[in-house]
Amino acid sequence: AALNILDGTVIGRNMQQHRHQEFIRFLNTINANVPSDKAVHVILDNYAAHKHAKVRAWLDRHPRFTFHFTPTSCSWLNAVEGFFAKLTKRRLKRGVFHSVVDLQAAINRFLAEHNDKPKPFTWTADPDKIIAAVVFVLLSLYVSMLGFISVDRCSSSIPSSSSSLLKLHCAAVSLTKMNCILEHAFALFVVSRYQRYNFL
Repeated sequence: AALNILDGTVIGRNMQQHRHQEFIRFLNTINANVPSDKAVHVILDNYAAHKHAKVRAWLDRHPRFTFHFTPTSCSWLNAVEGFFAKLTKRRLKRGVFHSVVDLQAAINRFLAEHNDKPKPFTWTADPDKIIAAVVFVLLSLYVSMLGFISVDRCSSSIPSSSSSLLKLHCAAVSLTKMNCILEHAFALFVVSRYQRYNFL
């Protein structure tokens, strides 16, 4: 599914699989439904099918499309996940479906009802507060990397001769966390600044 966060409408298709072939067909559907003079910024997870060589070739042929990938395990950053949550809660959770056709019909009805009264996506979080929180965490990690690391917290049974090695290990962990936080911060920035299309 693709959520237009400007007006809240959703473009969706039911497919049996989620390979690069189906993804390209879905991109063609989006391309046909979005006015040709509009740029399309796509926020999506880094699933392998989204990065396939044939998908990249499709992007080369459609320069108005730009992909923005969320970090690993951060698909919750994508606004379209809210639509899927509503679909699951309001239509699928307690539904009884006797076949795949019944399930698809229920999804299509929910999609049509949603598009009858769409609501634009509104980012309510204050970007300045998000960035301030990220800076605070980065500074905290930086202080830890300078040597203000509590060895006792890491292990109470490590000999004192190993403390330097342990500090290096903790610093390496801090660097890994810092990289992850930077990725999250970038994703939040993209989500808050690019108001175009969101993809699964």
